[in-house]
Amino acid sequence: MRAYIIGVGPGDPELLTVKGLRLIQSCEVIVGWRSVLERFAGFFKENARV
Repeated sequence: MRAYIIGVGPGDPELLTVKGLRLIQSCEVIVGWRSVLERFAGFFKENARV
């Protein structure tokens, strides 16, 4: 198991790095502030636990 800390800058999904996007799309568990998670939810795996 690995843990990643992915900064999302000012919170604009268009500014997410390619590597950050790849990691978010591969995560089984995602933790963060609700307001930020809502903006990036479209990138999460279908079965990811948020």
